[in-house]
Amino acid sequence: MGPIARLLLLTTGMALLPVLFFLIAGLAAPAKITADHAVEINASTDRIWQLVTDWHAIGDGMERILPGIGRRTILGGSDPVPGSIIRYPLSDGRSWDQRVLDWEPCRRYVFQNTTTPELTNTDRIVMSFGLESLPDGRTRLSCHTEVTPDGFFNRAMAQLFGKTFGALGGYQQAILEAVRHRAESSHFPASN
Repeated sequence: MGPIARLLLLTTGMALLPVLFFLIAGLAAPAKITADHAVEINASTDRIWQLVTDWHAIGDGMERILPGIGRRTILGGSDPVPGSIIRYPLSDGRSWDQRVLDWEPCRRYVFQNTTTPELTNTDRIVMSFGLESLPDGRTRLSCHTEVTPDGFFNRAMAQLFGKTFGALGGYQQAILEAVRHRAESSHFPASN
């Protein structure tokens, strides 16, 4: 085998390494990816509940995480109950829906992202927030997120980027910090 053939073989082999790595990541990916974080906030559970259940009220902190998020609408009623859909309009004309799985005011909120015609992500994402009053008047806010990627490609991407770079945990921490900042702010409640 001549030097050009060896170079061609080496180049082809090097080009296929990322593909092989991607295939292995997809096969090795867990069925679910989870992340858990918590923060203690110098505010009452009532104050924090208002923010956790209406992301628009978080203000600038949430704007950095979900740009253009608008005021929520509860479809099918005035108060959320398990099974309700909470819709957030986005500034680009799309909307983001949350199906309420559990709703215990000032204690626990669990929702699943649902697909809409505008957002076609079919990964199953369940997010829960727990609030615990602490003896000193502060509140412990915890967040648990569970992502079940749909399909081989999404599993591989989640394995490579979600876990490897801590994207899911970073997203959670950003939400908790935005809630903490707004709840402890003198500008609370959010202006309408």
